Amino acid sequence: MASYEFPFNERIRALLRLEDLFKKVLFHVNAEDQHNHHCALILLLQMLDLIERTDIKLDIMLELDKQIASMQNLLGNPNIATEILTKTLAETQASVAKLRAVSSKIGQSLRDNEWLMSIKKRTSIPGGACQFDLPSYHYWLNQTTEKRNQDFNLWLHQLLPMYESIKIILHILRASGIENRHQAKQGLYEKMLTGTKPMQLLQIEVLGNCYCFPEISANKYAINVHFYTIDFNDKSTHCDDDIDFKMRLCNLM
Repeated sequence: MASYEFPFNERIRALLRLEDLFKKVLFHVNAEDQHNHHCALILLLQMLDLIERTDIKLDIMLELDKQIASMQNLLGNPNIATEILTKTLAETQASVAKLRAVSSKIGQSLRDNEWLMSIKKRTSIPGGACQFDLPSYHYWLNQTTEKRNQDFNLWLHQLLPMYESIKIILHILRASGIENRHQAKQGLYEKMLTGTKPMQLLQIEVLGNCYCFPEISANKYAINVHFYTIDFNDKSTHCDDDIDFKMRLCNLM
């Protein structure tokens, strides 16, 4: 079953993008092949652009502090699983402490690395990372796996506290929603939103062996989901069948 997420605001959109980049970077680093390490470094440099455009560190710390206060207020509530709440609270407190311990701007040590920035500049050009363009980079890619891993550990050291914090925020957010089954009549589903607190994340899980994918548009007032089919050699076409799916609306405390 395929699942899809749609963020309602720029802050959640940035967190989802960073989560995606971190997962891919770590996957390619662990694969250890030089081609995987090339992909990991390119994605890592892309991540710097995303971090630099927003005051992401402050946003994350403020959100973690907010979640800590909310969880502390829930301590002693008989309707809450105390063991799970206590564990999540401790993890969140530890995460925000690690993030506060990073005194400089997130990723600044990588931006100060002239060699990495020279690679970043060249890789913005299609095919710009060829060995004749970047002989020093070609030399690094042909170092031992252990040497490249040491460098990745150094480069990721300052970024990993941010990733741990992002995972906690998104875990709390995703767990906050209540799942309901719906059906898109002739491939179309619409829902008006009510309530004073705007939603932050929409999750859709398509049921069964479905050949369609959803395109989602949403704001604080309404949700529109259109299902489409595609043969990957032509443009998408609207699906006229009734599509069963699960939907979850999520919001942080």
